[in-house]
Formats: sequence, structure tokens, C-alpha cells
Amino acid sequence: MELNKVTLEIFSKLEQKWLYHCEGKKTRVLSIDGGGTTGIVAGTALIHLENQIQAKTGDAHSRIADFFYIVTGTGIGALFAAMLTADDGNGCLLHSAKDAVAFVGGKSAELYMERRVDIFRRPRMFSGRSMDKVLKEALVREDGKALTLRDTCKPLLVPCSDLNSSVPFVFSRADASKSPSYDFELWKVCRATSANPSMLKPFALTFVDGKTSCLAVDGRRRLTRPGSGGRNRALRGGAWR
Repeated sequence: MELNKVTLEIFSKLEQKWLYHCEGKKTRVLSIDGGGTTGIVAGTALIHLENQIQAKTGDAHSRIADFFYIVTGTGIGALFAAMLTADDGNGCLLHSAKDAVAFVGGKSAELYMERRVDIFRRPRMFSGRSMDKVLKEALVREDGKALTLRDTCKPLLVPCSDLNSSVPFVFSRADASKSPSYDFELWKVCRATSANPSMLKPFALTFVDGKTSCLAVDGRRRLTRPGSGGRNRALRGGAWR
């Protein structure tokens, strides 16, 4: 999909205002919205941004997460955020934007595999089991270790809503660093924020300590702009770990 002229002009202005003045100490938050079942707009934007960063720095190995303090997202945006911040085990970023977008694009049919339609023609629903399989494949190291919130190179924030308590819940590396109880596997984090009730059943999630549970639905129901959550955490100093 090619970006239209207006979109490219917007990107160019943002780059001039941000990328070419990156020497300062401003707090930069990368917020990636869900973007439906394909994430094609977010994916195209991420590849474009990474290409511009590499052109500016002259380093073909530069990654987007190197230039942001906090990364946040919902839905497929959370999957992009998790992949872009994932640690390869040696303190380096595991995926480039191109790798992440190529993976999501190649697995889109499995991420959102439509369940068999019944005779009553109810609204289409997608297979949670198929999505689980793809997320587990995306968020694992080469040695087979399932990545957790602690296994990220940059602070990561992912919101969801808990139907049990009727309040929003935000997964964060800062909380995981403070307490093992909040160190969730990244595939479960992405699954929780992707559970749009109109497409998927709520995702039952048990905390690592086994004492608390959460019945999660997608984060957009409570936090439509994940960037605002990242900004607030940064202002409070709660994500700098």
C-alpha cells in the first residue's frame, strides 16, 4: 500500500520537527494504534520512519526504539511495540521495523482467522487459539525463551480493560521490574489488548503470583490514545526502567 501525498507531507513535517532536532533531551513517546486487523497503515509508517532514521544517522542498523524513551500500543499496535522493543538476550533489539511488519503481514490470516459461521449468521468472530499461536511465535527468542515484559530494551506500556473490576489495567516494564507478579509474557500482553469483544472472546489472564486474575478486553475501550498513557507515565517518572 502506497501512502498518499497528504500522508507523506505529514510525515515529512513530523520528521523535520522531530528527527532533525533529536539532539535535545525531550521525552519521545512512540504510540502505535491498533489499526483494525491488518495494521497496514501503522506498519507502513514504521518502515518509513525507520528508513528515515537510517538515512539521517548513516547507520543501516539503526532501529526505531533507539530514538524513543517509551513505546506504547494497543491491538496490533501493541504487537508492533513489543516486537520493536524485544531484547535478543544480548541487550540488542531483536526485530527491525521491516522484520516486524513482514511477520505481521505474513501471518495476518492466522492472527485473525475467522471462525466457522453458524446457520444464524451471527457477527463474525475470530479464533483466539490461532491468534495465540502467532503471538507466541512472534515473541520468543531464538533459544526458545518466551519473552516477558522484563525482556525489552525500552520501557513498554500496553493498556487493556479488566471486566472483573471494570477498570483499565496497564502492562508496563516498570511494574514488572518492581515486582515479578507483574512480569507477564509478552504474547499474553498482546493477546489481552487485542481482545475486541466484537471479534474475540475476553482473555482470561492470571497474574504470575497466581493470586490475582484479569478478564481482559482490548485497551481501546478505556484508553483510546495509548500515547497519552505513555506521556503521563513519563511525567510521573514511572516508566524509566
